[in-house]
Amino acid sequence: MTHVICVSGHIGSGKTTLCWSLAETLSGCHVRSFGDVVRARAQAQGLPSTRLSLQEVGSAMIREGWHAFVSQLLVDLPGGFDVLIVDGIRHIGALSGIRDVMRDTQVVLVFLSCDANTLEGRLVQRGEALRVPRHAVEEEISGLAIIADIVLDATEPLEVIVETLVTYLGLTIQNAASEHEQRLIFDERC
Repeated sequence: MTHVICVSGHIGSGKTTLCWSLAETLSGCHVRSFGDVVRARAQAQGLPSTRLSLQEVGSAMIREGWHAFVSQLLVDLPGGFDVLIVDGIRHIGALSGIRDVMRDTQVVLVFLSCDANTLEGRLVQRGEALRVPRHAVEEEISGLAIIADIVLDATEPLEVIVETLVTYLGLTIQNAASEHEQRLIFDERC
């Protein structure tokens, strides 16, 4: 593995959309999410998959320690890929844990910046409460923006964001699928 791309931003900034689009644009990628780890734990405990419940489970996992949380993120990774994309970095401790565990790999923090009005509009479109970004889990997000390796404007077209990031990383865009095929694959996953 040559790169770990960690994607951060507020709820509604487009993190998951960017991660899957980036994975379809580059060859040899795998996407993981701390949210997937949290959802698996919540399911194992018989808890609902509401945002509030998941945030509480995630907070409990953080109290258990970042190295354990990162280890769960990396469990059962398939072989044969060059880039791991981590969707949804919300804590500096998560980034530090990844950098500690993946010490021999280039770890890059990407922050998606988005104005409050756009975030609000996206949350309304998704039918989510407008006060959700104020949850304690979201409080560290601004600190991640400060230490990010690259900050991207999440109001730009997705193609521009992906191209800017790929250029920044010095990676090669795969040509195996047309833009239309990539969009179909992406739409199936979301």
